[in-house]
Amino acid sequence: MNFLNHKLLFSKKNTFFSNIINVALGNGFGKLLAIAVMPLLTHLYSPIEFGELSLFISTVSILGVFTTLRYSTAIPLEKDNNNLINLIFLCFVLVVFFGILTSAIFYLINLFYPNKFDNFFSILICFSILGKGFYEILSNWCVKEKKFKLITKSKIYQSSFSSVIKLIFGYFGLTNVGLMIGHITLESSGIIIIFRSFLQNNLNFYKKIKYSIIKTLLIKYKKFPIFQLPSQLLMVSSNNLIIFLIPLLFGVESLGLYALAISILNAPLNVIGQSVSHVYYAEISSMGKNKSNKISELTINIIKKMSLLFFPLLIIVFFGESIFSFIFGNEWQKSGLYAAALCPLVLSRFIASPIMTIFNLYGLQEVQLKISLQRLVLLVVLFSIIYLSELSMLHSIIIYSFTMFIFNFYIIHLAFKPLNIQHDTI
Repeated sequence: MNFLNHKLLFSKKNTFFSNIINVALGNGFGKLLAIAVMPLLTHLYSPIEFGELSLFISTVSILGVFTTLRYSTAIPLEKDNNNLINLIFLCFVLVVFFGILTSAIFYLINLFYPNKFDNFFSILICFSILGKGFYEILSNWCVKEKKFKLITKSKIYQSSFSSVIKLIFGYFGLTNVGLMIGHITLESSGIIIIFRSFLQNNLNFYKKIKYSIIKTLLIKYKKFPIFQLPSQLLMVSSNNLIIFLIPLLFGVESLGLYALAISILNAPLNVIGQSVSHVYYAEISSMGKNKSNKISELTINIIKKMSLLFFPLLIIVFFGESIFSFIFGNEWQKSGLYAAALCPLVLSRFIASPIMTIFNLYGLQEVQLKISLQRLVLLVVLFSIIYLSELSMLHSIIIYSFTMFIFNFYIIHLAFKPLNIQHDTI
């Protein structure tokens, strides 16, 4: 792309960049609010309670993969409005079904194995899964309709309510559940805002729901449950593997220190990363797979822009320990060291995350499955070596971070392959 086109891509006439800004505003407010209240939370909650929250979030993330069988990911791709309504309805039904199924499974486990899971903990997980599933469906509808300001508004509501809930529970000493209930609020509080808009845009939508259309859609997008579901499960499992291993190897308190480090790093980067992912997926979906040359140009420009965040991360690399100790207290000093070690992983994942949606556009869910399987095998081998070598927590994180840095750029390399193939055939 020449310089003129490069300028045009981010000019006021081009909506791509303005859409990123719109989504980033909501994410930005939410993440800034989360960072602003974090020093208060670290004085109200202990590293152990932050570690328990991480285990809760990881459990919800893994179970949440099943909520719509990944059919919700197909929402931005559907062109026909009647099909779109039926696809959204199908996803809602699947979320409710899985919510009931999860509740039944936890009930049976507690029935046959008493005290295996705390009943209240099980209820919190089920509510979080439902909230996560419903919001995923509605946010994908917003992506389809390019209602990015609505996503922004919902993000502001989510972050505001979540932060308030955590502070209130912590202030009154209900620290055993405060962070978890706050997370449920984060997952679900934006649902009503988007659903209201959906109803306004689709009056009497229930009249359009037909079993024959749903049956057709189940077949049309069958690759999503067949390939992307196990792929997403493997990816989420591998991403959260370290969350379950740290307590086993180093204790729950170490997990809490790690959790603060990764959350502080992810907070500002996700402001842009999630915004770019939403807008990028909507943009390439509207372009269509036959415009591979334009998608390739857009992708290269996005990678260049996102790579600039390497420079702010250098501050964490050199001064992370002092920054964390000053802001969050001496108890959290090690989190600064862990944050510095995690910078390569966070940057590479930040760049690779939106680019991976190319696989959805070209129907390459089997490639996603292959990548996820490779990642999981790699991490199992890596953590086995770490365990046998009896490495320290810090050295383990450094090795983990640089390994995933290399792997994430391998993913970007694979994402360009369908673009090059399509370009050669035109």
